[in-house]
Amino acid sequence: MIVNRLQLLDLLGDGVVALSIDPDKLLVGNSGHLEAVGSGTPIRIGFAAPLLTAALESSVGPDVLLELSTPDRPTVIRSADQGTFTTLVMPTLIDA
Repeated sequence: MIVNRLQLLDLLGDGVVALSIDPDKLLVGNSGHLEAVGSGTPIRIGFAAPLLTAALESSVGPDVLLELSTPDRPTVIRSADQGTFTTLVMPTLIDA
């Protein structure tokens, strides 16, 4: 999924944040949603907001590529403009 990095950063808070991902949008907890470009099946996944924030802040360019698989596998975060920047963020448990 490709999403605007700065807009995503603006919606992250503290604690654990749940991301609900559909092929054309990203819902960030109860904060709001962002337009996105993606593929695959919808998924709901949680992250420690400070860790996700650190990964997004260290990225370059306006957009990031989130490569999500399952809630128990690391998510790969890449700069959409600079494919050589890569970081991993491990998801965390969220309430059902």
